Amino acid sequence: MSHNTPKNERGIALITTLLLMVMGFAVVVILLHLVTQGTKISGIEQRYSTALEASKGGEYVIIDTILNDGTLNDDLIASGNILDDAFNADCLYQKLTKVTSASPKVNWPSCTDYASTTDPTKDPDVILNLSNYQVSIKIVDTKETSEAFIYTINVRAQVPNSPEHSEISFLYQVDK
Repeated sequence: MSHNTPKNERGIALITTLLLMVMGFAVVVILLHLVTQGTKISGIEQRYSTALEASKGGEYVIIDTILNDGTLNDDLIASGNILDDAFNADCLYQKLTKVTSASPKVNWPSCTDYASTTDPTKDPDVILNLSNYQVSIKIVDTKETSEAFIYTINVRAQVPNSPEHSEISFLYQVDK
């Protein structure tokens, strides 16, 4: 007995096989793309997490400095992680003891015109080098109550010449 298949059925089988093959390739390409994107996102999360830890380190440094009346920790200075040319002790002391005014030059005469801008990379109070990260720390506002000083502080950690960074803004209160 011979089995004859019409020509158009063989054509449909070929087309069906080709379509299934194309769909299989599409699934493989999509899976490869998802794996690649997952790896990229994982790398971004890792770099952000590291930058965030550097920002938190800057937060601890400025809190310690505030609690020591504007004096940087001797061990930190000895480590060489502070950029001395960016540190203005007189400006920092004025920010710790005098409230913010409409013009920074009124109450903070030792500071530059950028003293009260919120961008910590413009005239920061302290710059640290922590591993690959440059950490810029800046007090952007000082308020005084009858019982305390309240500081608004911005900290930014960034690998130089890289757009990825972490920035923390927080309030810190010191009782008089």
